Amino acid sequence: MCLAVGCQEVASWTEARPSADHCLGDGAYFAARRKAERFGFDFGHGEPAVVRCSITVHNPYYSTGDNKDWRTRGHDSCRATRTSLSSNPEWCVLANSANIRVLEVIDLRGQTRPAN
Repeated sequence: MCLAVGCQEVASWTEARPSADHCLGDGAYFAARRKAERFGFDFGHGEPAVVRCSITVHNPYYSTGDNKDWRTRGHDSCRATRTSLSSNPEWCVLANSANIRVLEVIDLRGQTRPAN
């Protein structure tokens, strides 16, 4: 799974930073590489990058759309087949170093943004 960031963020990035109040609530958001690359180009402040990670989850919640109450049901992650903002699948994972391991940082500067 991949997480999109800007290259300057990578320099000080040591663990997944939780996103505040998005379609699946608070947590670290992950997606397939192509979607993460698009997000990196759109929100990477001119310096797109993707962080490829290994994610370990023990009690995932599966949703077909937006869902912010999976945490209150005792789950450690949520996978949505789509959200109100995206027709592509994504994961939201409790952000802690125990379940997210960085494998590789991929600098996307100089490349073309993937098509939707």
